[in-house]
Amino acid sequence: MISSSFKFGRRRELPHDDGETTPLLHLLEDVTSVWTTIVAIVHALWLMIRIRPQVILCNGPGTCIPLCVIAFLFKVLGIRWSSIFYVESVARVRKLSLSGLLLYKLRMADHFFVQWPQLQKNYPRAHYVGCLM
Repeated sequence: MISSSFKFGRRRELPHDDGETTPLLHLLEDVTSVWTTIVAIVHALWLMIRIRPQVILCNGPGTCIPLCVIAFLFKVLGIRWSSIFYVESVARVRKLSLSGLLLYKLRMADHFFVQWPQLQKNYPRAHYVGCLM
């Protein structure tokens, strides 16, 4: 059994904090994150052009965002291949996940589904569909 004081997350062990190493590690993480996001968007663009999906069905992980961004940009440019259907995770009862919030607030998803009535009350453009899984 895991105690309630146990915390998940990253942990770095530095032999000596000289005041310069820690900020450098944070900068390196930020640069790496930006780079991997750019690579993911380029890969998503390649996939969208090659496959031309009619529907993108996603349910929460942030990895769907690059595909949704590309599909949304194609829609804005008048090249509409894909409709975006987003189903928020059943684990989200009171508030949306970060990817759900982005797709909802930026109005990227063509259809946005939630599995709890509380969420539909807080996000009126969402469609409540009950438990799907």
